[in-house]
Amino acid sequence: MTHRPRRPAPLSPAAVNALSDSDPAERLEAAHASAHAVVARLRDGSDPEAGARMAAAVDTDEGLDAAARLWAVAAPVSLPGGLWRLLALRAGVRRAPAQAAREFDAGRSRLPVSEVVAGVAQPPGPDEVSAMVDAVLLGVGAGDLDVTFERAAAFARVCSVGRAVLADRRHDDEAREDSVEALDAELDAARLTRSASALVQTAEHLEACARRWRRNDLD
Repeated sequence: MTHRPRRPAPLSPAAVNALSDSDPAERLEAAHASAHAVVARLRDGSDPEAGARMAAAVDTDEGLDAAARLWAVAAPVSLPGGLWRLLALRAGVRRAPAQAAREFDAGRSRLPVSEVVAGVAQPPGPDEVSAMVDAVLLGVGAGDLDVTFERAAAFARVCSVGRAVLADRRHDDEAREDSVEALDAELDAARLTRSASALVQTAEHLEACARRWRRNDLD
């Protein structure tokens, strides 16, 4: 299936900042136009380092904030919405790689998963999990975008199961601790449970993006 994304020039950081105060319709149009421009740039093959540069740009707080202001306004199941969820998922891993590795390890022992786990160490460490997520993100330009969305969704589902497992363990610890520590454990378990649910929703959105991309219906 051939996709012919629009190719407007990517917006500069200054232009993104200006859009923050613009009309919501203009912000939404810019989100979709810039998402198509980014995907076209990554997929045309003329700039093999484009993906690495995009990853480096959003590794900074400023870059991630700019991406959020530009793309997070779009519907979850849309091209900018899907790209934003890829970036947000990667940013979460890079903020807490050791925690992500624990969640991934706990989750993949409970959930059959796809090729997203291929080649990962037993058990995976922070470096291995970070490298896997980087590979998923760079897959935007290396192959079919639906596969990229599906691999990211698979990773999110594994980590969501892992978070739920860790939350259960915190509940178990709560029963053995004194009142102050038990309250901390309860709050931590509740936080993990809520964030596990959010990851499931992220996975569902990414899977829906993949289905619509295959139908040539993801704008």
